[in-house]
Amino acid sequence: MKIKMNKQQINEITTAMNNVVPRKSGLPVLGHIRFAVVDENQLSVAATDLEQTLVLNVTPEKLECIGSDAPFLFPFDELKELKRSMKKADTVTLEPANDDGVSLTQSTPTGDLARFIPSMPVDEFPMDPEPMELVECDLAVFIPAFRNAAFSASSNETRLALTGVYADPEKNVLVATDGRRMTTRELDAFPIQKDGIIPVTKTMMKTIPESGIGRIGISGDDNGETFEIQTENMRYVTKCVPGTYPNYNQVVPGNLGDFRTTFQFTAADADTLGTLLPHLKNDSDRTLFV
Repeated sequence: MKIKMNKQQINEITTAMNNVVPRKSGLPVLGHIRFAVVDENQLSVAATDLEQTLVLNVTPEKLECIGSDAPFLFPFDELKELKRSMKKADTVTLEPANDDGVSLTQSTPTGDLARFIPSMPVDEFPMDPEPMELVECDLAVFIPAFRNAAFSASSNETRLALTGVYADPEKNVLVATDGRRMTTRELDAFPIQKDGIIPVTKTMMKTIPESGIGRIGISGDDNGETFEIQTENMRYVTKCVPGTYPNYNQVVPGNLGDFRTTFQFTAADADTLGTLLPHLKNDSDRTLFV
């Protein structure tokens, strides 16, 4: 197999995977990404830290399935270094040599530079998560709602259940609180059929697109709950935050009605309020500060 990619494609891969590949790990294989053939024109690129897995479908500049088309691993740090060193007109060709490495050829306007990159056997890479039942959803509605609710999630790891966004299918609500503030987002068409606490990961906040039609779901077993979202060109799976979410209905009444209040603040609070108040948009977008 030979894979030829330009700098834009390398950048697409490294940008998406940077939030999944662990910077430090006791398992060296987690510092690699897996390349695999999807069809004659498309690759899948996968990364995991055992808590979350991202699989990105990429159309390379050229894909030649000569001989074996078996998946192979490539060190992520080497790919990031390629991104930094490549010029706009450069291309890179990857060809697995054996289980221990990949032949890399960087083509530039002035010539080719070939070298051997040590790697690891692909069978040491963790298997992809099992597929689950997913429901179609409008990403332009769900993802902004999730990110808006995540504003109020806690960053305190000692209150683990509050570090995520709770999906409540009974009330069609996404909710997050840190014990001081709370944001709820009610969705007319709620795509998640099982409740769970979705972690506020960088992939959920930055990588998943806010457009198009996706598929989404939560499943659970004795080992905990798992959240999955699929878009046109990626699959993202992450373990849900363990724990029981607090009864947020005791904090925010079911019907706020004509809810009004008056409070005082100093000039020093003005910048903070300017950041917080835009999150109060309408009756289904509520942020409460206590």
